[in-house]
Amino acid sequence: MELRELIRQHQRVLLAALMKSAAHSLLKLGADPKYVGGALGFLAVLHTWSGALVYHPHVHCLVPGGAFNKKGQTWHRSRDDYLVPVKALSPIFKATFFDMAAKELPDVSLPSTTRQKKWVVYSKPTAQSPEKVVEYLGRYVFRSAITNASILKVGEKTVTLRYKK
Repeated sequence: MELRELIRQHQRVLLAALMKSAAHSLLKLGADPKYVGGALGFLAVLHTWSGALVYHPHVHCLVPGGAFNKKGQTWHRSRDDYLVPVKALSPIFKATFFDMAAKELPDVSLPSTTRQKKWVVYSKPTAQSPEKVVEYLGRYVFRSAITNASILKVGEKTVTLRYKK
């Protein structure tokens, strides 16, 4: 909550830091031989609103279940139970974001309470088919916060919307 207003005030810098932090964290753990041991490829999508129309900037990443070695010749399949552990990914993501934000905005004070809070990265299992991948991406790439179906009434000075609680 504390970061939302700050991110809104400095969107160009902090939304970029959010995306870069996600990428850095995945690449760092993906390269670790304990997990995948290669260069991950992934697609990242910035999502700024929740289903309840609350400003909530976050990143969705679609990551294959493995990675190529440094030479790009050998495919290293990830473990069946996870790609990289979220308990390791979360603190790297958080630290990277704060480092980037402080570097890019040295005169802006980030709320100290946000550094103390635990950040949790959510991860889903690998999609099992191309159709599932397209279905997942479609939910986040081709949808806006307010859709035509959610607009119930347009008045002269007001708009009435349907939203999730």
